[in-house]
Amino acid sequence: MEISLQAQVECTDGVCGSSDYILINPVIKQVTHLVVRETSSPNTEYIVPVDLVSAPIAGTIQLRCSKAELEKMDPFITTESVEEKVPAFVGYSGYGFGTYPYRPYVNPEMNPSIKTEFVEEKVPAIVGYGGHGFGTNSYRPFVNPEQTVQAPVEQRTVQVLVEDQQIPSGELAVSRDTHVEATDGYVGKVDEFVVSSENSQITNLVMREGHLWRQKDVIIPISAMADIRKDAVSLKLDKRQIESLRTFPVHRLWS
Repeated sequence: MEISLQAQVECTDGVCGSSDYILINPVIKQVTHLVVRETSSPNTEYIVPVDLVSAPIAGTIQLRCSKAELEKMDPFITTESVEEKVPAFVGYSGYGFGTYPYRPYVNPEMNPSIKTEFVEEKVPAIVGYGGHGFGTNSYRPFVNPEQTVQAPVEQRTVQVLVEDQQIPSGELAVSRDTHVEATDGYVGKVDEFVVSSENSQITNLVMREGHLWRQKDVIIPISAMADIRKDAVSLKLDKRQIESLRTFPVHRLWS
C-alpha cells in the first residue's frame, strides 16, 4: 500500500483534504499515523491512525471514516497564548544636536504597559564638517570617534500565539520537504512510503529527484535505509548506487 505526501485524501462521504505528514516510529520503521489537512476552512490538520487508511484509488488516499468522524480526531497543531516582551515604538528622537544615529522614542505615559530603563551605549557622533586644507574644494565629516549616551530601552508585554505539533512520543513527522541523503550527500526528497497492509511496516521509500519536468521517482528498499531523523532520511547507498535503482517518471495530479 502506497501512502503519498501532498496527495488528495477522500473520506467515505467525499474528498476531505490532503496528506501533509506521515508519522513514523523510526526504531521499527513503521508508519503509525497520517496527518490530513482538511480542504475547507479553517484547514485543520487531524491525526489519523494508519489503521483507517485504505489502499489508494487512482492516486487518492482512501480513509475508512466519514468527514464528521475525521473532525472528531485529535488535531495535529495546538495553539497556546504566551506572554512575550517586544520593543515599543512611537517615533524617533536623536541623541542630541549634530549626533547620529536616531533611535525609537517612546512616551511610557501613552501606554502604562510600557516599561523604560536606561543603559549606557557608545555611539559614533558627527560633530561638523572640515576641509582637507586651505584652498581645497573637498570637505569631509569631522567625527568624534564615540560618545557615551544613556539609551532608553522600552518594552511592552504582548500575547503571542505559539503553535505546537502534537507528535506522539518516540515518533517523527515526515513531510514532502524531508531530505533524503546518500552516504556522499543530498540526493532528493521523500515522496511516499510503501507499507505492508498487514502491519504498516515500511517496505520501500519512494524518493523524488530532479527538477520541474525532469522529476522522477526512485524506489529504495527498506534494507537500504540507514536512519530516519526529523529532518532527513539517511541511506546506506552512495549516489552512484542509487542511479542503478528502478525509477519511473512523475505524472501525479498533485505534483
